[in-house]
Amino acid sequence: MLTSALSSLVAFALLAPATLPQDASDKKQMEKLAFLVGKWEGEGWMSRGPEERMEFKGTETVQMKLGGLALLVEGEFVDKTDGRIVHQTLGVINYRPDRSAFNLRAYLFNRPSADYRLEALSNGYTWSYELEHGATIKYTMNLMNDGTWLERGTYAMEGMDPVPIFEMRLKKSATQ
Repeated sequence: MLTSALSSLVAFALLAPATLPQDASDKKQMEKLAFLVGKWEGEGWMSRGPEERMEFKGTETVQMKLGGLALLVEGEFVDKTDGRIVHQTLGVINYRPDRSAFNLRAYLFNRPSADYRLEALSNGYTWSYELEHGATIKYTMNLMNDGTWLERGTYAMEGMDPVPIFEMRLKKSATQ
């Protein structure tokens, strides 16, 4: 019986995740994005082609998880005219010490999931990705002086000015 208990204890000790030395520094990095935590509500628009904008309203809910090692970001936005879901996301943001950068793992209801490098700014963040034909989609979020989450997206090809394709303005909800 004692041998069985000791074996179980040793197995647990070997398999249990250890507190890694970088946890403290990872948490410190994640604090740069802690202002995002809460429920945000608002509206915006996204481009549906060169001449068409679709207006939406909805929420982003941001929670710190794993003792401060990750942010869980859930967004759901509906068309303002007919109420159908037009933008639904689930994201996990964590700090990657091996890359000295933040990673955004994004899951979208209308695209495959992917990992993106996210850069923390003094009052927000930015992330981008390249399309197969060389264009770049870039999103920049800023927390404005009045507390508004302002996020804008642009589309750019080499040699041309970025074209706005997305904008949303959110306010932190009083009901968290």
